[in-house]
Formats: sequence, C-alpha cells, structure tokens
Amino acid sequence: AEKAPAGLREGMKVNIGNGAKRMQSVVYKINHDGSIVLDVNPPLAGNTLIFDIEFVGFREVDRGMSIMGWGGQPVTVPFAIASSPVSQALQDRKWPAEWPYSKFDFRRQDETDDALFYGSPRLVSHIDDGAIGAIRKFYEVHFSQAPQDDYAVLDICSSWISHYPENLRAKRVAITGMVEEELAANKQASEYHVKDLNTDPKLPFGDGEFDFVTNVVSVDYLIKPREIFTEMHRVMKPGGVAIMSFSNRCFPNKAISMWVADMSDGPGHCKIVGDYFRFGPEGGWENICSV
Repeated sequence: AEKAPAGLREGMKVNIGNGAKRMQSVVYKINHDGSIVLDVNPPLAGNTLIFDIEFVGFREVDRGMSIMGWGGQPVTVPFAIASSPVSQALQDRKWPAEWPYSKFDFRRQDETDDALFYGSPRLVSHIDDGAIGAIRKFYEVHFSQAPQDDYAVLDICSSWISHYPENLRAKRVAITGMVEEELAANKQASEYHVKDLNTDPKLPFGDGEFDFVTNVVSVDYLIKPREIFTEMHRVMKPGGVAIMSFSNRCFPNKAISMWVADMSDGPGHCKIVGDYFRFGPEGGWENICSV
C-alpha cells in the first residue's frame, strides 16, 4: 500500500478535510494499489435501535418567576420554570473571589481564523421553533417595560434574524456580526456593523446608548468574554438589561473547551455566563440571574 501513510491500518479513525469541512472517518479498507476506502457514516448508521421505556413518575413544575427588568422594575416571567436546576443555578450563588478561568478554558478544537469558518452566509435557524418562540416571549416581557417606540436595543454576534418579537416597537435596533450578507438580511435591524468580537472586542458605539443588549446562541464562541461583557456594560444605559440566550447546540469545533466539556450541563453553562457578568466589569452588573 504505497499510497497509504505509514502506520495507517484498517479500523483506524482519521480526520479528513480542514476547518469547517473537517469530519471523522474510519479506514474501511486499504487496497493493494495503495488506495484507501473510508467510511464517513456515523457509528449508528444502518442499525435499527429498539428501546424499552418505563414511566417511573413525574416531577411537579413550579411555573412563574419574578426577576429584575428594565429601569430596576420587577418583571414577572409567567412561563419560566422556577423549580428547574437552570433557574436555580445562580440563586444565592457564592461568587468566585477572582476571575476563575485561564486561557486554556477558551481554547477551541479549530483555532483557524474565524472569518474562514463563518465567511459563507448561513441563512438558517440554529435552534428549533420552540426555542425561538420562548426567546421571543422572554424578550417581549422585558421590552414591554421600556417606553414603547423610544427604546434602543443592540444584538451582538447577530445574523439574519434576531429572534425579537414580531411586534417590536423599538426606536433603534443595532446589530453586529461577522457576515455582512446575513446582517443586511435582518429585517428588524435599523443599522448593522460588521464586527469580529473575538479579534477586537471593542463595540462601535458610545457610552450609554442602549436599553437592552442581547445575544442568542453565540456566547459559547467568545474567547474574550470579560472584555466583551465590559463593553456591553459601557454601551448600556443605567437601568438597562442584558440577555444572553444559549442552548445545548453549537459548532463544537468553534465553541470554547470548557463549554463543550459537558454539553448537557445547563446549570454549569449558566454559572459560566454568570461569571462573565460578575467580572465584566467586576461589580458592574447587578441582579444576575438565570431562567
């Protein structure tokens, strides 16, 4: 097998491609002429899975939470599950005395230029309809507290959709993101700014310009979160609200290492983002909570 790399054996796992196109495969066969047959199917492909499921009980759900909203006013979120581990993750939390993370926590599988990975427009939804609906309802609860037709919102790491309510009544909707074609397609935005916050976390706005700062399913990709959250605080008006939404979906090769260490740890992810608020800037944010 002259064409096969030295040491390659049938059954070995290998990666093919680069960057966003990298995928794992298995060496299925090495032919006599040196050519290689690779199997790129997922491990369970072609198998029929049969499960036995036994219902053992259910847990009572405590719905409804009161949290701090715009202008320091309490706001009720009627659909929030108050008894969930996520909603309780930051309650009575003993915050770290100092910034608890190192540069190793922000390493990624793919450290190539983000512009290469995100360069092609992705005009798709990265979360399902249920999640989008829940985020829109949450935004609506908060936005309704501010003077209608007179408040300003900023969506960072944005795209062609900001998941804002369809009846949004903001005076200004600014968005930042990496792909101009996606930003230009955002119908709710009144302005957009092409910006790679992992390269330069400085936001292109003055102090105290926004009532709300939002982000959907991108906080797990930030490698300079402390600087970015400090910038969010700088451009926020006194009494404003910042909302970070995230899920258990991501591009694992571009998400930071401590995030993908356990993708099922929702409360743990809340504590990570809570620390970003706590230390970006230190003592700058108040009423940090998770829902």
